[in-house]
Amino acid sequence: MGAAMLVAASLWWGLEKVREEERRLLILRGLVSFCRFVGEEINAYRTPLLKIFSGFENEALFEAGFIPLLRKEGVALAVASLEGMVNRDIHRELSHFAAELGGGDTESQKTLCALTLERLERELESFGKAYAERLRMYKLLPLLLGASVIILLL
Repeated sequence: MGAAMLVAASLWWGLEKVREEERRLLILRGLVSFCRFVGEEINAYRTPLLKIFSGFENEALFEAGFIPLLRKEGVALAVASLEGMVNRDIHRELSHFAAELGGGDTESQKTLCALTLERLERELESFGKAYAERLRMYKLLPLLLGASVIILLL
C-alpha cells in the first residue's frame, strides 16, 4: 500500500514538473511575441503604448496574469508579476525593458525592442534545447523511483 502511494506521489510530482515546464515555455514564447508586437507597432505606426498594450493578445500571458496587469497597471507591474516564472536574467532584462519603454525617442525605443527581442529569442532557443531533456527526465524519474521502491519491497 505504501509503495503504491509513493509511486502515485512520484508520478504526480513528475506530471506537475512537466506542466510547469510547458507553462514556462508558453510564457517565454508569449514574451517573444509581446516584444515583437511592441517593436513592430512602434516601428511601423508609432502607436501609443496604451493602445499597444490593449491590442496585444496571448493566452499563456493572460493566464499568467501578465496581460490584465499590463492593461490595468502598466508594463512594470506586469513584468514584476512574472518573477519566478522566468529565469532571473530574463526577468532582469524584462525589468530593464519595462523601465526604459516609453522613455525616449522612437529610435531608442526601436533599439530597446530589438535588443530585448534578440535576448528573449536566444533564451527561447536555449530553453527549447533543454526542454525535451527535462521533460523526459520528469517523466522517467518517477517511474524509476517507483520501480526501485517495488524492487526493494519485494
